[in-house]
Amino acid sequence: MASADPTSAVVEAAPVLANGGAGFKALYTDSQSGAELAGLNHAYALGVTSISSDIATLGSDIVNDTHTNFSDKFQGDQAYGLAFMGQNGIALNAGTYYAPGAGPTTAYTDATAVVTYYYNTVVGTTTGAIDTTAANVVSPTDSFTNPDTYGLHFLSYHVLATNLLQTTNSTQWRDDLALALGNLNTTTADTLSEGNGDYGAVETLALSLYALKTAGFGGASVTGGVFDANHILGARTDVQLKAQLLAELDPNGTFYAGLTDHTGVAPGDPGYGGSVYNQGYIEDLSYGILALEAFNDPLDLPTIDALKAKLAEAVGQTGTGQVPVVYGEETTAAAGGQFAGAALQALPEPATLSLLGLSGMALLARRRRNA
Repeated sequence: MASADPTSAVVEAAPVLANGGAGFKALYTDSQSGAELAGLNHAYALGVTSISSDIATLGSDIVNDTHTNFSDKFQGDQAYGLAFMGQNGIALNAGTYYAPGAGPTTAYTDATAVVTYYYNTVVGTTTGAIDTTAANVVSPTDSFTNPDTYGLHFLSYHVLATNLLQTTNSTQWRDDLALALGNLNTTTADTLSEGNGDYGAVETLALSLYALKTAGFGGASVTGGVFDANHILGARTDVQLKAQLLAELDPNGTFYAGLTDHTGVAPGDPGYGGSVYNQGYIEDLSYGILALEAFNDPLDLPTIDALKAKLAEAVGQTGTGQVPVVYGEETTAAAGGQFAGAALQALPEPATLSLLGLSGMALLARRRRNA
């Protein structure tokens, strides 16, 4: 069971993800290794400094792997995790690293410098250069008109990374995300990973909204596209998007997984015999908390506190493949901890830390995404 002291719970939980306890290991080969890196850096920023060497190793592996396997392109979550690592002052391990686009060099021990070089030099800072990269991330046809939820997920992390680093023309990344989110069609087949455009859309809305608000989206701004039955996020203001997210709270006090289909067995997920849309996954809950917190509205505090309590309810439930409130997956070493990383990102400041303990980490994974 989790420690009764919230701060002690994080001290227990973060090393589980960092060093492989209970079957978890933060590995660069995971499809969302950047989410792991971001979660570990959040824990480090909260005082769990014992994991600094694990963060350095994971970040270093990601930088090298980017050169060999991603054609000198960072995934959005990787870039954000590395940017966070640089903000924490944790250096890449000594050795030869590949700065994307620059070839092998020993100069890039600063994770911030690696990611800044990627955005400002490899991608470029003109509106056209950013648009080209963002469209490639969000759509297999390089278009903002047919984004999939998987692409929006990674574009959201690019927005978080460029905003954190304040790269040149970072607001263009934000505006491109707003354009793509408004064009998400929840009635058509999703090209990557999520099965269809609606399944996984609540998570996409939450993470996108978190990124947009963090980067200053709001006021008279609207998302792209049009508002209709197929594009229910189109032409929405930030306030309307938050209202949509709050409308996705299910009767159990967690989030639905889909924006429109709230019943039925989740497709394509063997082992989730009773899993239904009206009980979302750990990342739906984690990103939903982050999105609401990004508005900094005191009126949302009761809802946020209740959601954090739901996250804590997953702690201590083991051996069933499901938990009463948030469905999880019995983990293996291969499953990794990328969604545990998402949960660690959602932890509040130490004074109000949620109870997220060692035994609960075994639940903070869900089905694998396909890269």
